[in-house]
Amino acid sequence: MRRSADGYSLIEVVIALTIIAMIMGFIFEGVFGAARLSARLGLRAGELQRDSVAADWLRQSLVSVLPAQKRDPPSLSGQAQEITLTTAASLHARPGAPRSVTWLLTPDPVGLTLTYQADGLAWKIARSRHSEARFSYLDAEGRWVTTWAQHGPPRLIALIGFWDYPVLAHPRAREAVEQSDLLRPGGLQ
Repeated sequence: MRRSADGYSLIEVVIALTIIAMIMGFIFEGVFGAARLSARLGLRAGELQRDSVAADWLRQSLVSVLPAQKRDPPSLSGQAQEITLTTAASLHARPGAPRSVTWLLTPDPVGLTLTYQADGLAWKIARSRHSEARFSYLDAEGRWVTTWAQHGPPRLIALIGFWDYPVLAHPRAREAVEQSDLLRPGGLQ
């Protein structure tokens, strides 16, 4: 008969330590796996935030298109790889100050770069791994075209294929020009 004061045998201690080591290995693997996942998610969240800010900058400059001169139609011309416009929402001037700017899609070793040009300066705003991105313009008949040289802005502008989602902008300038008489003294009666 075995007495309780004898203790555990060496085999029992080795088995217990082996089980504890396996459990600790699983716990540490889970903790380190969660840390790696958290780091990857943090990097991806940062990328998505940068993309979102860049898309919003583009959208704001496109929706705020202005005429180059008073009483002219809003100034915007574009092709599949670039848009030139006068905007009240430039990235480098005080808010509301009209600036002529150009948004370009230029090839780089990985895909494309979205570049903002104004006043002789250029800023690389975002990069895309896609190489088939383009600007498209919705005309008055509801057709998407890849060039825009008409008076006034199109009904809708889209940057397609740069990010995993399209960026759409509805230039509000047409309504602003039509309502500009209301802003003159005596315009509201």
